[in-house]
Amino acid sequence: MSKTPKHLEYIQRAREKGETKLYLSFASLSEIPEEIFAQDTFEKILLDNNQIRFIPTRIAQLKKLRMLVLFGNPLEEVADVPGLALDFSIYQKFKKLLSPAHLAGIRFTKDEITSLDELKVFPQLTLLDLSGNQLSQLPEAIANLQNLTSLYLSYNQLSQLPEAIAKLQNLTSLDLSSNQLMQIPDDITKLRNLTFLDLAHNQLVQLPNDIAKLQNLTFLNLSYNQLTQLPDAIAKLQNLTALNLSYNQLTQLPDTIAKLQNLTSLDLSSNQLTQLSDAVTKLQNLTSLYLYHIQLTQLPGTIAKLQNLISLGLGYNQLTQLPDAITKLQNLTSLDLSYTNSHKSRMLSPNSKT
Repeated sequence: MSKTPKHLEYIQRAREKGETKLYLSFASLSEIPEEIFAQDTFEKILLDNNQIRFIPTRIAQLKKLRMLVLFGNPLEEVADVPGLALDFSIYQKFKKLLSPAHLAGIRFTKDEITSLDELKVFPQLTLLDLSGNQLSQLPEAIANLQNLTSLYLSYNQLSQLPEAIAKLQNLTSLDLSSNQLMQIPDDITKLRNLTFLDLAHNQLVQLPNDIAKLQNLTFLNLSYNQLTQLPDAIAKLQNLTALNLSYNQLTQLPDTIAKLQNLTSLDLSSNQLTQLSDAVTKLQNLTSLYLYHIQLTQLPGTIAKLQNLISLGLGYNQLTQLPDAITKLQNLTSLDLSYTNSHKSRMLSPNSKT
């Protein structure tokens, strides 16, 4: 019996879960899968970085579809349908065939960055990708893109942002990872609709108290910075479900972190914590907790409070034994003790907590 292709599994699983986004990036597809047309269910379909050469006109039949992301495809034929997200080079190639009003997203590469003035042609854009362009500043004109919901600025050389960015009040996703920010610009904290904020791989030394204004954040990545402490104000981010603080210089966590009761994923790896705070063991909705390489010598018995924990990473520490309480984590499916003093290079499954 032939195996079902991966992309068909993804489509079927997404439909079964009632998801509105379909992720088929890097799926080695040469065409838009026929199965997508079988049912009009998705609002956003990501087909970036495949080998698709043709956009069929019947894409317009998918009335629920708001965005079709086709970055990184060698398109040879396009259809002028609403919701396309294309590389700027593709737009230029088919400029006479495409209505600017139909473009929902644009990605600029380094060779095209001198064309940023053309952004004024696309006031309706909801997605703008300027990643990997070695930009040292953003044009003030970016403020004209009032409909933007996603802005990707990773892998540039930004040390500050224009004040005008605060005008992007519809923004829900902002990626500023791998830049040269030493502080979080005040204007970012004015973007009250943000749900996703990635500030990894910068040079941040502290978080402003105004971070608390981003009440809608569900995902916050602060890994690979130089943070030595967190403000108590972080506790006001009540909607956070994922918080990554790995690879900083934290020596302790504020007790108020226990108020982040919606957290399901917390990564504290590669800090200088030496012990697990009681506040962390009060985060009872955690399903993933990563504590790699933080010089832990023991694990508190209060770890048993994390009854929803599925994955616990304790590798690269100095643990010589585990508390009996760990046997009470009945939902645990992955316990990683790699390169600890007592269990070198060992991955334990849920029923082998010894």
